[in-house]
Amino acid sequence: MLENILTSILIFLGLYAGLLIGWMAKEELKDGKKYLIILQKFIFILTVFLFSFYFNWWIIGLVLLVILSIALFKLKKDYHRWLYYCLAILWFFSFHNADALLIIPAMTFFYGIVTGSIFYYHAKKKKLFSLLIDLLKEYYWFLIISIMLFLIQNFL
Repeated sequence: MLENILTSILIFLGLYAGLLIGWMAKEELKDGKKYLIILQKFIFILTVFLFSFYFNWWIIGLVLLVILSIALFKLKKDYHRWLYYCLAILWFFSFHNADALLIIPAMTFFYGIVTGSIFYYHAKKKKLFSLLIDLLKEYYWFLIISIMLFLIQNFL
């Protein structure tokens, strides 16, 4: 159980890695923001598809691939925070499959890197320390969801 909680924290640190990358490459963020958003959506869609693939849900995976591709690329509003919380749930369920256990946390970490960079772009006027706190305030539900699911699983 402790390794699951530590892994959840490590996955969450992807947001801070992205924030640091955004801070170091602030000049490139203006031109690259649209590509980061596309990459963020692509990583989420790929993660959901790989999750379906590893659980042998081919038809569901293909349907989700099409639906998510259309929905995420047509919607103007950004739901990245909710998508990140969904990745916490996928991370929990991937624990029951050895192949998915390797891929889903890594993909969630990469999603966090991209999300952290985008977060920095939107709030770059602030000081770095306040951004670290703001990032935790914005995405702490990822940790709560993943840790609570593992605690519930171990105590029930």
